[in-house]
Amino acid sequence: MKTIDFETDLGESVQNLRRVLPLMSKERVPTTPANYALWYEYVTRRNDDLCREMEEHLRTGNGISAEVSKELFDKHFGGGEERAEAEKLRVVLQELVGNVVGHLGGMGMNVTRYGEMLGTAGERLSSDISATELRSVVVDLITETRVMKERSADVEQSLHSISREIGDLRAEVQRLNRDSTTDALTQIPNRRAFDRGIAAMTEEAQRNGQPLCLAIIDIDHFKQFNDTYGHLVGDQVIKYVARELSGCTKGKDLVARYGGEEFAILLPNTPLEGAFALSDGIRKLIEGQSQVEASFGADVQGVKVSVGIALYRKGEPSDKFIERADQCLYASKSRG
Repeated sequence: MKTIDFETDLGESVQNLRRVLPLMSKERVPTTPANYALWYEYVTRRNDDLCREMEEHLRTGNGISAEVSKELFDKHFGGGEERAEAEKLRVVLQELVGNVVGHLGGMGMNVTRYGEMLGTAGERLSSDISATELRSVVVDLITETRVMKERSADVEQSLHSISREIGDLRAEVQRLNRDSTTDALTQIPNRRAFDRGIAAMTEEAQRNGQPLCLAIIDIDHFKQFNDTYGHLVGDQVIKYVARELSGCTKGKDLVARYGGEEFAILLPNTPLEGAFALSDGIRKLIEGQSQVEASFGADVQGVKVSVGIALYRKGEPSDKFIERADQCLYASKSRG
């Protein structure tokens, strides 16, 4: 039910806040919105890649410096053209964090006062007192309890409102993050998403020993499409190839636009033979089209691709893995 989920989310938000701030204080991390975002993700374990990187820095005993924090934030929360939007979200987050801390601080002062009053009442009740004094204790208890209840209701209402704002902010952050990992032209994962994917998949392959293949695909003679038909048609060819590649993959496979007219496919739990079969199917599918869609506004024929494939070697750095696939691609193109 929606109400139950809302209450759970509110409780989790407060719990996470209480875990994040002391941890940041322990590590001597300034409580800036960007730092809070990093440590919030770390505490909630929402971003496995970020958590692994932060734990690696923490294991060294050097902590996470301001420079490292900036690098992590830029890498995992976007940068460049997304910076202006991220800055707007930063200001909103800063205000929300301030409001939450302020409300919790006020609540803490009231709890302390209420506790002192209960302690005083307990001392008065531990000795012989008259009926008048007893009534006085009861009145004080009733009065302070009413004040505490009203204050608690105010804080709860404020936290409900803040929780809704945080929910809206989370949706905006997710959209911004999604945009930062999606290629604008093809709407498939971009180079940043590929970099994250290959880091995670090589680590998993090394851990579980399962095969991981990488295919790099290049559109042959792409410059000729641009020179002959213009860049708009060239863009349509790129979109066409991206769509066909996406249709050939499934499950945990990752198709990404690697750059320009190059694409990459990560194939976890796929042996070399399976990757070769897939690449052969991709070539035949794309080359089997006698004419790319008429909606391009031109008779675009002869779209062909070359593919290079590499099988991940245990302990191999990602850049070497990519380099071997690139070398296979060049060999494929040289053979025509």
